[in-house]
Amino acid sequence: MKFIVLKASVLMMVCFLSISCTKDMDIDAIEALQKELNVGRYSSLENEVLILLNDFRTSQGMEALKRAAVISSVSENHTQYMINSDEISHDNFVKRHRELVSKANATQVGENVAFGYSSARGVVNGWQTSDAHRAIILTKSYTHFGISVSADAQGRNYFTNIFIER
Repeated sequence: MKFIVLKASVLMMVCFLSISCTKDMDIDAIEALQKELNVGRYSSLENEVLILLNDFRTSQGMEALKRAAVISSVSENHTQYMINSDEISHDNFVKRHRELVSKANATQVGENVAFGYSSARGVVNGWQTSDAHRAIILTKSYTHFGISVSADAQGRNYFTNIFIER
């Protein structure tokens, strides 16, 4: 019972912070709190993809990217759109870009999508061997990223990985 009350109190605090925050507040501090409260928010496949992407960036002498829940939320909406459309796409990218400018103070946004991979290593290798996808992963100005991986009714994985510069 105490755990339920504690969990409800924390949830109310997050809702209050989300509603009462202004753009001038420290977005990183808010996301750090959200990260603490959303332990386990990422699936093991999503976690592994993000780890492999950061490993690749650091192996190329670049900074590791920070995870951002708001980016993953936008990614999740697009992943569901692709599943509902039964095709991978960058449809409505301008809308996602604007949303991340507004919600995450993004100044630049990049996106990689994929379909059908069953492993993190597979999708990351696919992106690394594509010049266009690799260029997005290795954009020096990006500071944060998020991901969503969901399977359709046939068990096929759809991936949306969004990068931003703040």
